[in-house]
Amino acid sequence: MQALYKAYKDKVTFFFVYTREAHPVKDGKEGGARVRTPKEIGKTTTLQERVLAATDCLRGLKFTLPVLIDTMKGQAWNAFHVHQAATAVIDVDGRIAFHSRGPRGASPKDAEKALKKLLANKGKLAAGVPRSEGTSDAAADRPTKR
Repeated sequence: MQALYKAYKDKVTFFFVYTREAHPVKDGKEGGARVRTPKEIGKTTTLQERVLAATDCLRGLKFTLPVLIDTMKGQAWNAFHVHQAATAVIDVDGRIAFHSRGPRGASPKDAEKALKKLLANKGKLAAGVPRSEGTSDAAADRPTKR
């Protein structure tokens, strides 16, 4: 995803949405000056803890994408029906052009195909253009909230 961000950041808006800890450990360590490994990040109970966990995640992955932090009630998680490391490409009208479930299904190559199609059509999901293979029709037709 970092490579896609570098290649397209001047053409589209990217966000890394941190929803929740992928594999929280029972006795996690608190964030700080050094990056915690996944084996040190526990389940977060406050937004401040989640911000620290997201920071460690981005540092560990060496990502420079802008980050959005999900609410403790999981509003982004519930709105997009995602799993950790999922990928979504959303057109300018808020329609999902591509969606994959992570972590093994992040599909950067398929996401790039969807980005190219959107850029060729002024950011819009064109009528009659087949959606990317990773996208279910139900997800693609569901508008997103702005």
